[in-house]
Amino acid sequence: MASEIDEIKDRISITDLMSEYVKLVQAGSNFRALCPFHNEKTPSMMISPEKKIFKCFGCGAGGDIFEFLMKIEGLEFPEAKKVLAKKAGVVLSNYDHKDNSQKTRLLQAMELAKKYYHYVLLNSESAKPALQYLLNRGLTEDTIIDWQIGYSPDGWTNIYDFLKKRGFNDQEIFLAGLSLKKKSGFGFFDRFRSRIMFPIDDASGNTVAFTARVSPDKEATEVMGKYINSPQTDIYDKSRIVFALSKSKSYIKSQDSAVIVEGQMDAITAHQHGFKNVVASSGTALTMDQFELIKRHTNNFLFALDADIAGQNATTKGDALLDSLNNYRFQSKDRRGKLQDYAGSHGITIKVVNIIGAKDPDEMIKNNPANWQEAVARARPIMEYFFDKEFSAIDINNVDQKLIVVRKLLPRINKINNKLEIGHWRKVLSQKTGISESILQEEMSNLPKNIVSDSNNSEIKSVVNNEALTKDLQLFSRILAIILKFPVLLPKLVDDLLVEYLYTRVALDLYKRLVLFYSKSNELKSLLSVDKAEMDLHSIIKDFLKEEDNLSNQELINLLDESFLLSAKDFADLTAKEAKAELSATLKILNNDYLNKKISLLNQDLQEAEKRSDSNKINSLSLELSELLKRKE
Repeated sequence: MASEIDEIKDRISITDLMSEYVKLVQAGSNFRALCPFHNEKTPSMMISPEKKIFKCFGCGAGGDIFEFLMKIEGLEFPEAKKVLAKKAGVVLSNYDHKDNSQKTRLLQAMELAKKYYHYVLLNSESAKPALQYLLNRGLTEDTIIDWQIGYSPDGWTNIYDFLKKRGFNDQEIFLAGLSLKKKSGFGFFDRFRSRIMFPIDDASGNTVAFTARVSPDKEATEVMGKYINSPQTDIYDKSRIVFALSKSKSYIKSQDSAVIVEGQMDAITAHQHGFKNVVASSGTALTMDQFELIKRHTNNFLFALDADIAGQNATTKGDALLDSLNNYRFQSKDRRGKLQDYAGSHGITIKVVNIIGAKDPDEMIKNNPANWQEAVARARPIMEYFFDKEFSAIDINNVDQKLIVVRKLLPRINKINNKLEIGHWRKVLSQKTGISESILQEEMSNLPKNIVSDSNNSEIKSVVNNEALTKDLQLFSRILAIILKFPVLLPKLVDDLLVEYLYTRVALDLYKRLVLFYSKSNELKSLLSVDKAEMDLHSIIKDFLKEEDNLSNQELINLLDESFLLSAKDFADLTAKEAKAELSATLKILNNDYLNKKISLLNQDLQEAEKRSDSNKINSLSLELSELLKRKE
């Protein structure tokens, strides 16, 4: 097991993997990045390609490629291992291939179902009307193959029988959302029949659901509706899936923008014509989870809202969009306890792509791809879009109509969580209507503020947990970071840091092992005596901890790794002289903290002795207290 993990880690560069999700900036031999797991303006995540580890000093997230993928994709370890093994070209053992966990079984069932439906579409006589419909819609055969579009044939148990023959039981097929229970009697039947099947993949490319459109030749008799979707399952949560993201994420990152359309056909058509940074929301109101998924790759959101038959119903849709954005914008506390606006802190921009001469992006792209490209390039900020829509529909000289527009736009402006932006749009509204800014501000003050509860803010928990680190642990990690950068200072640490200064178990345990290793290792002392600047003390200590074969040592190794990255983050440019001064200052803080605690306890004991008029105790305590005060630096 361990050899497979090591082989995967050897073949996959942590920087290559992480750069698929975040922008890395080189910092010496290491890299910095804005943490994708919490709200921050200044990069607090450090990545070491040499050590194959990362650490965020804002929220505490850290580890290797497995921990990163598990956290950013929401995977369990076995799933992350399989994804990375495939990426690395590592063939896992038979034990792994026989993984019978429910989630794995459901994913396997969905993968087989996708292949079955796709085969039927391309090869079955009964699927010819569906295939012709797709070709008439402008999709090429290559696109149909690339997106693995399929067809569920007429009949009650086609996919059910197919999967049963391949070892899946009734419960697994049902839990995958592919079958329904009979209302009377026992047994199951296929959920999807006579429908064009559009696979829905998660961000890792696993098929987790389907959108099923009734075959055109069956529309007249279909009673279930033109479109039906997979139900919520253990592998499919609609609120956490963005259609086409697995295909788009590298393009979104390279172009630093995501174009969000409503329909799946919109996205597929866009990709077919070379617009690869397009995803579909399956509706306009993105959930916070969907925002988070896209935001891993860009902070620039461009929404292409469909037009209706009459011309435009996008103002209503725009309201839904603004509401969804407002759900994403919430306040959280930074490390100093100051409230920060999440969206504003990340510099998120929201623009609207105007659909002109077509009812939706699909039609617009097929009519003239160049028009679509230009529309995307000319996408406007969402508030500008609202202003243009409202003012184009009124007579600006009509007082009543102006007041109606003001009453529509003020609540939208009020939903913005950036004071500068609010001020800008309030000024624009004043200029367009002739109503003074002070009056508009007064009106806005009477509007209810859109406040989102901290219960939705997962970032607070992680930051609070990081801030709750005991002071001695934080200081010890800092000391360790200095020592790893300047190993020649290790003897000074061993001489000057008393174990009594540390009270957090992990710090105390690691320091005790470090002292033990130093005292026993003549080779280490010899290396330190010649002041080898290139000495890799981190690897030497880590190997020592691994040799002990103690499971509890993993926690110590984690602290050691974190301290190594802290060294790269805070002490990369430190000179040897500055490092020695920094070490002395930190040791002084630990010394004084320890003495202050002892002095406080002695003062309490002294007060008790004075209450009892115990002169002997008073004298001894006073003497001890005097000695401690002298030791304070």
